[in-house]
Amino acid sequence: DANMDDYWKAQGMNPDGSRNPEFERLLDVENLIDYMLLTYFTGDRDGPGSKFTRPRVNNYFAILNRENPDGFKFFEHDSEHSLDVGDTDMVNPLTDGGAQFRYFNPHWMHEQLAASNSVYRRQFADRVYEQLFNDGLLTPEYGKRLIDSRAAEFDMAIIAESARWGDAQRGTPYTKNDWQNAVNSAKNFLDTRANVLLNQLRGQRWYPNVNAPNFLVNGEAQFGGRVNSGDNISFFASASTSFSTVLPRGSVWKYLDNGSNQGTAWRDPGFDDSSWKSGRAELGYGDTQVTTVGFGPNSSNKYVTTYFRTTFDVADKSAFESLQVRLQRDDGAVVYLNGQEIARSSMPGGTIRFDTFAAQVAGGGDETTFFEFDVDLARLQNGTNTIAVEIHQANANSSDISFDLELRGGTFNPSGGSIYYTTDGSDPLLPSGDISPDAVLYDGKPFSLDRTAVLNARLFDNEWSTITSADFLLDRPASAGDLVVSEINYNPHRSLIQFGEADIDKDRYEFVELLNISDERIDLTGVQFVSVEDDQGASEGISFVFDTQTLEPGERIVVAKDRQAFASRYGDQIRLADGTGLAADDGIYDGNLRNSGEMLTLLAADGSQIQQFEFDDSGSWPGRADGIGSTLEVIDPRGDYSSSQNFRSSSEFGGTPGSAGTGPVRNVVINELLTHTDLPQIDAIELMNTSGSTVNVGGWYISDGSDDLFRYSISILQRPLDPGNYLVIDETQLGFGFRGQTSDDAWLIEATLAGKPLRFADRVEFDAAQNGVSLGRWPNGSGDLFPMTDLTFGSENSGPIQSPVVISEVHYNPPAQDGLTPDQLEFVELWNGSNSAVDISNWHLDGGVDFNFDAGTILQPNERIVVASFSPTEDAELANRFRTSFGMNASARLIGPFGGQLDNGGEKVELLRPEDINQLGFGYVLMDRVDYDDEVPWPAPADGGGASLSRIAADAFGNFAASWAAAAPTPGAAPNLDNVPGDFNGDRVVNDSDIDLLCQSLRTGQQGAAFDLNSDSLVNESDFDYLITQILRTTVGDSNLDGVFDSGDLVQIFARAEYEDGIAGNSGWADGDWNCDGEFSSGDLVDAFKVGSYSSASVAVNRSDVAASAVQDDSNDSTTDERSAPGEPTKPSQTEDKAVELEQEQVDQLFAESIPKAAGDVEIGLLDDDVDFGQRRKNAGVV
Repeated sequence: DANMDDYWKAQGMNPDGSRNPEFERLLDVENLIDYMLLTYFTGDRDGPGSKFTRPRVNNYFAILNRENPDGFKFFEHDSEHSLDVGDTDMVNPLTDGGAQFRYFNPHWMHEQLAASNSVYRRQFADRVYEQLFNDGLLTPEYGKRLIDSRAAEFDMAIIAESARWGDAQRGTPYTKNDWQNAVNSAKNFLDTRANVLLNQLRGQRWYPNVNAPNFLVNGEAQFGGRVNSGDNISFFASASTSFSTVLPRGSVWKYLDNGSNQGTAWRDPGFDDSSWKSGRAELGYGDTQVTTVGFGPNSSNKYVTTYFRTTFDVADKSAFESLQVRLQRDDGAVVYLNGQEIARSSMPGGTIRFDTFAAQVAGGGDETTFFEFDVDLARLQNGTNTIAVEIHQANANSSDISFDLELRGGTFNPSGGSIYYTTDGSDPLLPSGDISPDAVLYDGKPFSLDRTAVLNARLFDNEWSTITSADFLLDRPASAGDLVVSEINYNPHRSLIQFGEADIDKDRYEFVELLNISDERIDLTGVQFVSVEDDQGASEGISFVFDTQTLEPGERIVVAKDRQAFASRYGDQIRLADGTGLAADDGIYDGNLRNSGEMLTLLAADGSQIQQFEFDDSGSWPGRADGIGSTLEVIDPRGDYSSSQNFRSSSEFGGTPGSAGTGPVRNVVINELLTHTDLPQIDAIELMNTSGSTVNVGGWYISDGSDDLFRYSISILQRPLDPGNYLVIDETQLGFGFRGQTSDDAWLIEATLAGKPLRFADRVEFDAAQNGVSLGRWPNGSGDLFPMTDLTFGSENSGPIQSPVVISEVHYNPPAQDGLTPDQLEFVELWNGSNSAVDISNWHLDGGVDFNFDAGTILQPNERIVVASFSPTEDAELANRFRTSFGMNASARLIGPFGGQLDNGGEKVELLRPEDINQLGFGYVLMDRVDYDDEVPWPAPADGGGASLSRIAADAFGNFAASWAAAAPTPGAAPNLDNVPGDFNGDRVVNDSDIDLLCQSLRTGQQGAAFDLNSDSLVNESDFDYLITQILRTTVGDSNLDGVFDSGDLVQIFARAEYEDGIAGNSGWADGDWNCDGEFSSGDLVDAFKVGSYSSASVAVNRSDVAASAVQDDSNDSTTDERSAPGEPTKPSQTEDKAVELEQEQVDQLFAESIPKAAGDVEIGLLDDDVDFGQRRKNAGVV
């Protein structure tokens, strides 16, 4: 092979076929092959190597993408001289002049590559076979479908076309019948075109003489498709005939053009033609002949017959098994070999005289077609042979004649040789021409498949055949319940060209990810996305048909809008779906995903529906997926796709195509903000590492808006944040402040040190704030933002400011009663739990409901006011029925209506007051909030069971489920709260004392109904689990109820010195009794490490506060008042108690270095250690 290195280099590759970014990619081999195959197949004589220029460069166009070079692309165009009106042989003769720059053309380039490069020649032949056989695009069946489909689009329009232009420059106007005849002629052209083209290509040795092998399934021919396990698969090879040229077209001929009657002697080999003229074919007049012959003195009475003769030599005619003449004639002709007639075309039967006219006028494609005739091989002789041809006009005033001829000898190639095949989709033949190590030599014995496979095979019999490739489908076809959409990138973020992404329209990054949720491999072949019409008749959805491919259980596959764009953003290691058909070639779907949302429809191969659902960008749908940088992820692939609650914005920037998203990872959070300040105070933001690992935040971004997420980048020199540490940054560093008098948001984006965004680490939205009051998470590090009592930048948040007026009762899902509908019975109650009157003029209820309190609205101490869904002043009758239904006191205030409706599934209700009473509507300050739910741990009876949510105390934190109890609705009055869930001693605080009472009940069997926390009519260990995990929201081992099981709990329990002390029943939860047996023993530690989740470094939250809603605890006493300088991380304060420090060291020594992974490890650590734990305490000096 000549210039092989240059061949790869022109494609931007190294000699081994790997990509070399240093080489410009100039050649797109696949495009060149397809371009030339169309030219050859259609016989486009006005193509790049035009027959009008004999043949030399004509008109072609090419384009190169200079931004992302992938080789010059040649475009098929200007093809009116094709199909049945084209030159049926564009393979011969070869083009000339292409080596000169001004004449360079793709036709010539193809010829050079096909002649000198076996890799290109093999790829060209493989593509020819793929398209001409086995339902390829150039098979008669497929081609006719395409013609019929396009013709149907014009069928009615042709009538108008004929009326307007049919008589242009014609005596006989064109009609629709003429057009239909042309359509039929084009279709007829396809029937024999494949064999004609193959013979032409074989004549140039561009296509092998050996036929490709075919497949048998259970002895029957089957080209791919569905098979069963155990089916017998085998191969067979068909015989073929190869031709070699005996007399080429374009040869030199003797000719006589004087119109004379030559009788019959001129046909014989011994005839003397020395006085005849000579010239190279094509010969004739009136067209683009190479040699022009005469027609006589009268153009209206031209000579009828022109004679042609030539000779050729054959050394050994036994080398041929057949003979074929290929004749170009205008209008008719008779051909003689060695004096005997061998072919007659467009001539009448009987004796032919010099003045016999042809049977019909040759027109259109007949003028240039080479008609094929099989010849008796006996007419050929060894040595010199004479061939003679007479060309006849159809009439005396015909405008033209033309003549050329080719004679070919055929050799029969019986089936034989060796078949090599693969089942993994690879080529049995390497580019080097060597047999692939993955190829199997077929031994003639049938074999079976155990999975869906792509079978590739080649036959070798002195030369290699083309490759035959078929998809055999063994796996279960995908159906509803197997395959789901799992991620949608419907409104991608803009291109980040600074990180190598393509500088293109952002919609080119769209994709849809699918997931196999079954436990079997499924077959995706024929699965398709289809578009449907919306209410306005517009197309909704995308169109894509899956080619043959399978999907393993739990595997994901991505349908990308633009593969190159996708690779520039996500790399080339993600599995992309292969598509089939015109609309989805090469895995690109047709259509676009609407940025406003739309319906997606996924169908199985049999047309049944797999999925149909609609996504949106408004309302409760995740907003960050709408062009901000996230994708839309499905939370539960087996869940409800009609609910927005089953979707979330991806935490990862740009999503996670091909893999599952991590979901929210709050390892570093925005923990405190100062947003409304006057000098000398300035705005500030505090980050907190809530994880158990050190986090490097260098390169991360902070912003105050989604329009520019990269406003401030944390220095890459920033010291990493250790677990529990804080980082404070003020507005002098940020370069911006927050809109604290109105509302705003803050964003934290995780990024690489180079600044490439990776993940949305956190985002908080907040209302206005009082001047100088910070907004902090409560509980610290994990809860929502609330106005804080103190500024605590660099340390644990102080706790929320207690509002004098709180949301005290919410009846969100009432059953119908007393003739009133559930909507009419909904209400929200406010309570002034303070000792002073409070003016709530222009205060506002927001969230699930919307209501503004009138000016002059004042709540007296301990007064309650009820906001209903209707207007009591406008519907007094309904107001009376409402009061009667609930037994509401006539003196209690009832107002309304609120806008909206309380969500039965849970939502947020907030109480806001104007930040500045003189600027109403400008900004509102959060006073109270309840973000209720209908799931555990929120009280179930309030969800349609007749009870309402009632706040257990004015100082109980409103966002905690434990601050609320289900009780009979009492609008305008205090609720009956004798049974706070989990509060067994009646102090309205759920803590370790209540745990001990439940454990005592379990031990003694004295079990009252109050201990049945999970309402299953039993009191057992399940109620203990419910109290710990659902009410206190912690885990076994959390002796100090700070929300985590860590070394602090071990310090506490061993400091109390009750470990296996031999005193029966003296231990409680706080002492280490975590299994309710009244003792602190190794069994408790075994249970804790087995069931609980030990953390070596955690953020503590007081669980008593969580359960009983105390606003603030004493944990702040353990912190110092020192504050870090802005930009410096801070560390939690250490206790000054030396004994506790020593105890902590001993605990860490036993547990922290290698956290036990199983209960047995704990027992070994406690019972089999060479120094018991009591001795460790003595050695540490702890008494």
